[in-house]
Amino acid sequence: MLGIAVSGELRYQGFILNKLFRADIIARNNLRFATDLAYNEDRLFCTEYALHCDRVNLGPGLCYWYRQDCNSTMGALTAMSDAKVNQYLSEFVGYDRLMELIAPEYPDIASYVAGDAFYRTVNLKRMAPADAPQLRNALDGLMQRYGQMTLDAPAGLFSGVQKAKIRAHMLLKR
Repeated sequence: MLGIAVSGELRYQGFILNKLFRADIIARNNLRFATDLAYNEDRLFCTEYALHCDRVNLGPGLCYWYRQDCNSTMGALTAMSDAKVNQYLSEFVGYDRLMELIAPEYPDIASYVAGDAFYRTVNLKRMAPADAPQLRNALDGLMQRYGQMTLDAPAGLFSGVQKAKIRAHMLLKR
């Protein structure tokens, strides 16, 4: 289940719309969405849920169609600005909570989350407009932090090529 919530390939399947959840597991463990996060709240919920599962059933094939609303939180990324810097950065609060949650028992998966967070900073930095210096500076700091966490991961989790790319991004801040 953790492999579904936090994939080992620097991307995740942490959204909830392709999963069915048992209400008794949610109630018994008092699981709730983090209402203070604008992004990553679904991934955090799926990971917390996964930690309380003994098994998971997977079904074949595509079962839904996803439609992106340009007025949704994710759709609003196209209008990035310093006015909403805390909203954008809440995604990384979610990454930090994920790592705190899984690191004690699954340190390798926590390292993959750090790698995913690193590449997310790179992608957001590319999207951030030049007239959003507060956001761009915050992303630079996060890029350095998550990049270093990824480089410090146990040997063998990331290839030499991946680590070289991470170092280049960190050096060039892009």
